[in-house]
Amino acid sequence: MVYLHQEEYVVSIGNIVMETHPQQYTRYQLDSDMVDGWWDGVNIRREKISRTVQWGDFDSESFKDSRIITFKGAAVAKSIYELQAMRDEFTGVLHGRDMEWMRVTSKSAGDRYVKVGLEDSPKWVKLTDTTAIFQISFYAPDPRVYGEEKSTTIWVNDGFGGLDYPINYELDYNTQISTSSESIINMGNVISYPVFELRGDFPAGLT
Repeated sequence: MVYLHQEEYVVSIGNIVMETHPQQYTRYQLDSDMVDGWWDGVNIRREKISRTVQWGDFDSESFKDSRIITFKGAAVAKSIYELQAMRDEFTGVLHGRDMEWMRVTSKSAGDRYVKVGLEDSPKWVKLTDTTAIFQISFYAPDPRVYGEEKSTTIWVNDGFGGLDYPINYELDYNTQISTSSESIINMGNVISYPVFELRGDFPAGLT
């Protein structure tokens, strides 16, 4: 069970940074209980073909639908002029750009990323000279939420030669060749398995 009112997280998109820190001054304060489409899953779509003389439907492949993410909160300014500038900044988010990476940082999940565009026009309702409430919805055509980019480097030993007799100790079986390094990047929340492709002339086989 996730208690959103106890979770603290930061949403960054364009020049907008929305935060949940009730004890601190924040220009765009998120309401933790009014976040839709981020923590839950998405709808499933498939082609439904009924069996004419049998029970049920034909088995068909299913796909996850796109993701709609909505944030609601309050804007707090130190002056009437700052609130007007915040309004212009908020309603102009992603202006002139179709898609951009949005980052959501939380204590429980760290940094997560999703590529989004505007789903609807941002909503802004002024309450006082220095406060307003807002709502903004984003459309993510790719429903997957990606984790931090992680990379590592593997080293490939020299594929030529072998042991020379008589053998002289110490033996080093793991001599690193800097020119044979290769970066591996995994950015996502889906389990993935590496695929290794080895090319060369190994008459005695490869272990």
